Amino acid sequence: MRRGENVGLRWVDVDLDKRVLYVRQQTQRRRGRLYDDDPKGCRRRAESLLAMCIAPLRWHRMRQAALRERMGDKWETSGHVFTTRTGRPVEPRNVYRSFSRVARKAGLRVIRLHDARHGCAALPIAAVDAKGDPLTVSGSPLRRCPRQDSNLRHPL
Repeated sequence: MRRGENVGLRWVDVDLDKRVLYVRQQTQRRRGRLYDDDPKGCRRRAESLLAMCIAPLRWHRMRQAALRERMGDKWETSGHVFTTRTGRPVEPRNVYRSFSRVARKAGLRVIRLHDARHGCAALPIAAVDAKGDPLTVSGSPLRRCPRQDSNLRHPL
């Protein structure tokens, strides 16, 4: 997913039980204001979630609910998955700042966030199971756009 799509993701667009999220918008900053717009190329789509993503997202949702309760009236209800400590949508440019800070702290070379996006997409494809067989992902029937790896199937 693109940075703006992640920032614009709302909980109503995430179905953890079905392991899918729906990309319906992206959040951008234009002329000093955050606004929601159609995803790049107006491609609204469904994305399959890997099983390893479910627990962290559930934990994040619980942590966010606890923070919302603690903040009380100071919490700004936006419905976004990724928010500030007060519930406002995250600034898109702050995503890269945080990413760079974490990479430097871990002693890693800072790369473009877009490059990390491609690297993360390739990891499950390169993974192997306990027998040494490649794990297969993508090609979900929910996808609306053809992909080079459309012959791969989700390991359910």
